[in-house]
Formats: sequence, C-alpha cells, structure tokens
Amino acid sequence: MEHNFESFSILNSSVYRSLQKIKTVALDDYGLKGAHVMCLYRIGRVSEGLTASEIAESAGCDKAAVSRSLNDLIRKNFVKKFSPKGNKYRAVITLTPKGVKLFNILEEIFNETDEAIFRDFSEEEKEAAWGYLVRISDNIDNLIREKYPEDEN
Repeated sequence: MEHNFESFSILNSSVYRSLQKIKTVALDDYGLKGAHVMCLYRIGRVSEGLTASEIAESAGCDKAAVSRSLNDLIRKNFVKKFSPKGNKYRAVITLTPKGVKLFNILEEIFNETDEAIFRDFSEEEKEAAWGYLVRISDNIDNLIREKYPEDEN
C-alpha cells in the first residue's frame, strides 16, 4: 500500500464508515441515528448531566447539530432537560430511565468494539496507536490553521 494522502483518506473513510455502521445497527431498534449516539453517550458518562454547549464541545460537534439530536432524544423520552434556577440557557440534560437502559446497551457495544479493534495488541501498542492518532489529528488541525485560516470556525 502506498503511504500518501489518497491512501490515508481511503483508509480513514473506511474506518469511519465501519464505526458509523456499528452505531446505526445499535440504534436501529430505537428509531435513532448515529448522530444521537455521542449526545446520549456523553450525557450518560456524567451523572450530574451536561448542557448542550458542554456536549457540543466534548463531542467536537456544532451546537445546532447537538440541539437537533437533543430535541429528538427528548421527544423520544431518552433524555430530559431541566433549568437550574430557572435559567433556560443553562439547561442541564440528563438521561431518563429509558435513556439509561440504552446507554448501558451502547456501553456494552462500545466495549466489545474496543476489544475487537485492539485484539492482539499489547498495552504498549494500544498506547502507541492512540498516540499516533492524536498526533495525526493535531497535525491536520495545525495544517488547516496554517494553510486555510479563513476556515477556522
């Protein structure tokens, strides 16, 4: 395999599509899409709940997409929203009992996926793989900032 931009893009796209398929299959019975997964999963990882801004920041998504996903999750009774001290702009989102059940299913699927991805990797190899991915991501972000500064938003 050649080690160039095209090969990297194809390989990266293949990994992304496969992970999206895992999310889609996991959510199919619930009438949800992959876009809902990270919102629900992020909320489930923090017992006191999160604001929409915190979810967007931690998931690396834009606030509009998070807002749409949250509205779907609220409508389908997976999450609930409450405003501490009546501040509707700082509403905290938490899981409902139905959401907790789905979160537990997702956590099991994600753990199985992690195990499959890193099967036969030593702990050192896992750490190295994560380190490489972080460096690649940082290098791409730096390239964008340097070469395409108008696209930084």
